[in-house]
Amino acid sequence: MTRPVLLALVCAAYARVVVKQRYHWKIVRAGTTITWYVDDMETPFLSLDGPDPLAAKGHEYFGFNNWQSDSWFDNLSITAL
Repeated sequence: MTRPVLLALVCAAYARVVVKQRYHWKIVRAGTTITWYVDDMETPFLSLDGPDPLAAKGHEYFGFNNWQSDSWFDNLSITAL
């Protein structure tokens, strides 16, 4: 099976995670684009464009992990597409 090539654009010149700093995220899927905002809710941190991003069977769930680090998630709001 051939997968389409997806293009991503990182707008932050130097992306890093700072210990004990809080981050506010917003992830939006609109049409063929998924956009990820970090702290600045007007300027995308990452934008991904594809023919049907996360629209296929098996993508009806949202999941995330802390990859065995001391991180926490709160105030989540996940809405149906």
